[in-house]
Amino acid sequence: MKTIIGITGGIGSGKSTISKFFQTEGYPVYDCDSNSKNIANSSLIIKEKLITTFGKDIYDKNGLLNKKLLAEKIFGNENNRQIVNSIIHPEVIKNVQSWITKETSKIIFIESALLFESGLNKIVDKTIFVDAKEEIRLQRAIIREIKNRGLNNDENNTIAKDILLRIQSQRQNYEYAKEHSDFIILNNNELLINQLLICLNNILQTK
Repeated sequence: MKTIIGITGGIGSGKSTISKFFQTEGYPVYDCDSNSKNIANSSLIIKEKLITTFGKDIYDKNGLLNKKLLAEKIFGNENNRQIVNSIIHPEVIKNVQSWITKETSKIIFIESALLFESGLNKIVDKTIFVDAKEEIRLQRAIIREIKNRGLNNDENNTIAKDILLRIQSQRQNYEYAKEHSDFIILNNNELLINQLLICLNNILQTK
């Protein structure tokens, strides 16, 4: 019998750092963010539905999802965001379930920013919420965005405004996930190891 632990939190909270700790302890972690990108590029079901909804330009000439265009379609448009989630989430959940059946570890982790929104919370036994001060989350997200998009520091203000709007728009979901999680890890650039060891010990004791 496997124990499945969800890891969630908002933009820039440091979920990946927490996931890496558990990986170094020998536990497998399914990263929903990176896997969902791969699935969106490979799933014919997702491609057909996204193209039907948003047009053929939603994928580039190489057949890869145009993430920038998709972001523009869903930013500030709750209806479009829900449509995209309804298309992608079911296929990701199928992939997660397949991964779970193949894993032999007694304790496994699923990292997902949208753990509750996607419905993945229904298949986990416990949830870890990664929390951090908003200004720290904002700064981390800016640095990551600049790195991922190859931008320069002169574009900081524009990026900061966009990310802050995303953080504010997700505040209700953020608070809901925090309230309904079993463990809260504070990741404000302080040492995390004691918090994580206590969390892991509690998981092992309740397994």
